[in-house]
Amino acid sequence: MLWSPNEVLAYLKEDLSVQQSATEKDKYKVIPTTAFGGFQTWPSDKEDFILIAENSEIHGPNPLFTIPELDSSLDLNSLSTQILSADYQGLSNNKILPGKNAQLLMPDLASDLHAAINYFFLFDSDARGFVRPTCLAYFTADKHKLVMLAESILKMLGEVAAILQHSNILYHINDLRSLKDNLKPPTPNSKVSSSKEIGLEMRLKDIQEVLDIVESYEGNELYDKLILNVMENLKKIAVSDKIQNLDTVFSPVQKVPVLDYFTFRPNTKTHMKNLYHICNTGLVLGLYHLFIMHKHFKRKYEHVIFNSDTSTTSKGIILHFGACLTSSTQYHSIQDFQRTKCMLSPSKIPVTISLESKQYFYCLDHTFEKLLLSFIDKNKNELNTSVRNNSSYSSSQDLSDSSDCYCGSSISSGYLSMDEIKIGNCGHIGSVNTVWDTIEFIKIENPGIEESLLQVLKIFNDTRRLLFAILTRMPIVVISIPQLLHLAQDFVKALSLFIPRKKDEVLFVDINRQDPLKKEDFTKLAVVNVCLYNQALEKVLPMEILPSLCILNLKDCSFSGPTYTGCLLANIDQQVRMLPITGPIFPVLVGLLLDIERTIKWWHVLTSSSADTSTTIQYVLSKGYNRLDMQIIEKLSRLSKK
Repeated sequence: MLWSPNEVLAYLKEDLSVQQSATEKDKYKVIPTTAFGGFQTWPSDKEDFILIAENSEIHGPNPLFTIPELDSSLDLNSLSTQILSADYQGLSNNKILPGKNAQLLMPDLASDLHAAINYFFLFDSDARGFVRPTCLAYFTADKHKLVMLAESILKMLGEVAAILQHSNILYHINDLRSLKDNLKPPTPNSKVSSSKEIGLEMRLKDIQEVLDIVESYEGNELYDKLILNVMENLKKIAVSDKIQNLDTVFSPVQKVPVLDYFTFRPNTKTHMKNLYHICNTGLVLGLYHLFIMHKHFKRKYEHVIFNSDTSTTSKGIILHFGACLTSSTQYHSIQDFQRTKCMLSPSKIPVTISLESKQYFYCLDHTFEKLLLSFIDKNKNELNTSVRNNSSYSSSQDLSDSSDCYCGSSISSGYLSMDEIKIGNCGHIGSVNTVWDTIEFIKIENPGIEESLLQVLKIFNDTRRLLFAILTRMPIVVISIPQLLHLAQDFVKALSLFIPRKKDEVLFVDINRQDPLKKEDFTKLAVVNVCLYNQALEKVLPMEILPSLCILNLKDCSFSGPTYTGCLLANIDQQVRMLPITGPIFPVLVGLLLDIERTIKWWHVLTSSSADTSTTIQYVLSKGYNRLDMQIIEKLSRLSKK
C-alpha cells in the first residue's frame, strides 16, 4: 500500500559515499513542517508508545511487543498491517549491512495516532529467504511533536535497529556456516533427481549470498562495549533468577539440522524463533534504548525541547531547584539525613539518550527489569514449545514464570538499599528547564496538588514575601491542624519543587513533623509542616528561633515573614489574585523562576567582566533593583556556582 507523497515522508540513511551540500540538507529539514497539513492546538493526552512488529511468514503482519504494555482498546493487528503494508522494500538497499533501512513518517493512521517507523531485516537460518522483515514504530497523538522531533525519533529508532542487526549478524555467522556445511552434496553413486540437485545448488547459492553479506560486516566496538555493560549492570540490580541466567534463556532452542540433500520445506511451521534467540544479548541493549527513548519523547513537546536546551548549555550558570520529601518518622537525628531516602519516587527521565555518554545507563533499574521479563514472557507459549525440544532446559516452568518476582510499580525508584542512596540521584532535582517533568509526575502522584498550592497562596495573599523567603533560603514553617493536614502536606510538597539549592546539596522538606524542632534541624530542612494535635506551638517550635523563620499559620491564617519591596517579584501577588482557584499556578511560578535565572546569568556576566564598580552600580540602579533584589541575586549566584 503506497501512501500519498503529501502524507508520507521518507527518511533514508545517507550512503557514506554520497556527500550532500549544506544547502540540500537545510532544504530537506524544512520539508517535514509543511507536508502534514494542519495540527490540533490541543492534541489528545493519549500516552505515546513504541511497537515492535514483524512480517511473519506464518502469521503475516504480527505485533510482537509494545513499550509500555497497552490495554486491549487498540487493535495492534490492524495497526501492524497498516505500517507493514508500505512499500518500504523499494526504499532500502539491504545489501549493505547493518543496512540502509527505510524510514517513514505516517500521519493519521488512526484517530489521533501518528507514527514514525523504521524498517529493517534480521537474519534467521529457519526463515524463508533467511530474513525476518521487522519494524520499530513510535506512535504519538501529537502530530506537531512528531514533525518537529522526527529527526531525533527516527535517529533513535535507527540506532535500535542497528544494535539488533549488529548482534544478530555476529550471532548468526556460525549458524549460517553450519547450515552450509551440513548441506551435503549427493555422492556420485547416489540416486538423486536432477530437480533435487538443482534445488540443492540454489540453496547453497542463497546461503553463500547471505554469508558474503554477513562476513563483510566490520562490526561496531561501541555496541559490543555497551552490550557487555548493560548485561553486567543489569545482573547487579536484578532480583529475578531469570535475568541472572539470561544466557540460558537466550541460548538456541535447537541445532541446525543436518540435511543429506535439499528438500522443499513443507508449509507446516507452527512458530518462529523469538527475537532473543536470533539477537541474543543485543536485544537487551536494544530494548533499553527503546525504554529510555519512550521516557524521553513521551513528554510534551515543549518539555522535551527544554530538556534538550539544558543539555546543550550545561557548562553555563544553572540554578538547581528541588528538595527531597521526608517525614520525621524516617529519621531520629540530624545525622540520619544523610541516609534518609526521598519519599517522592523519582520519575527517572534520561539524563542523556546518547550511546556514548557516561550517564547512558542512568535509567537502568527494576522498571526495565520488569519490562525485559514481560518481553520474555510475552512469547512464553512458543518458547515452551521450543523448550520441550531442548534437553538443556530443566523445565518449561522455569521460563514461564510471571514477572511477579518484582512487584514494583512502573515508577519504582530502582534503589537497592539505603546504603546506596545518593540524594543527587533523585529524579525530581534539577534545573528550571527540567522542573516540568517533575511537575507532571507529582501531579499524577498527588491529584489536586496545584489547586492546594494556589488555595494556600490565596489565603495568605503574600506570595511576594513567601517567594523572597524561599529564594533567600529562609527556613519556612507551615502550622496546620488535623482537619487541614492534607492541604498543608500538598502545599509543602509543591513548595519542595522550587527550593533553590547547590547541585550536590542534601536538602529536605518535612511534610509531617512530629518531633520538637531544634535550630540545627534547619541546616538540612528548608520547609517543615507542623501539625498541632493537642500540643502547644511552644512545645514544637522553640520561641528563640521564631525571628529567623517564615511562618504560615493555617490555624489562624496569619503570616510572619520577611518584608519585600523589590521589583523582581513585584507582579506575582497580582498574578495569583487573577487566577481562578483551579488556575495554572505552576506555569506562573516556573515563568518567574526562568526570568530570575536569566537575571542571575546576566549578573554572572557582569561581575565576570572588567567593568569598574561605578559602571556596575549604575547599571544595577537602571534596572530598578533595590537591596532586597540584590539579596536574591547574590544568594542564587552563590548557589549556582559549581
